[in-house]
Amino acid sequence: MIDDIIYKIEKKSKTTKNLVKDVEILISKIKDIVEVSDQIYYNIIVAVTEGINNAINHGNKSDKEKDIKIDIYLNKNAFAIQIEDQGEGFEIENVKDPRNHENLLKDNGRGVFLMKELSNDFQISSSVSGTVVKMIFNLK
Repeated sequence: MIDDIIYKIEKKSKTTKNLVKDVEILISKIKDIVEVSDQIYYNIIVAVTEGINNAINHGNKSDKEKDIKIDIYLNKNAFAIQIEDQGEGFEIENVKDPRNHENLLKDNGRGVFLMKELSNDFQISSSVSGTVVKMIFNLK
C-alpha cells in the first residue's frame, strides 16, 4: 500500500463495537510518530470509523463470530489502512449518492461517500467472502 513503512499494526478481532474505540487509540499514536495536521487527522478518524462501522453493521451484520481484520501502515508522508470483513459482499454500483435529493433523508449510504471524499486514495473490492476497503491519506 505504501513504501518505507515506519509503523505497522495488524489487528484481527471478532465483530464488536469496541473495535472502533480500539482502532481510534491506535490511530492516535500517529501524532506521536509523524507530524500531521488536525484536519488530516480528523479526516482519518472519520473515514476509518465509517469503514469499521460498515464492516461491523453491513459486512458482518454484527455477527460476533465473524472477524474483522485491520492493517495499518504509516510512513512519514502517508497513512494507509485496510479493513476486511467476512460478509457476503455487495455491488459498489448499487450504493446511491447520498447528495441526491431522494437520498438525503435515508439512514445509510453516507459511509462510502465519506471514505472516498476524505481519503486521497480509496479502493474497495467485494466478493462472497467479504469486502476489503483500502484507504490512503497523504500527511503532507
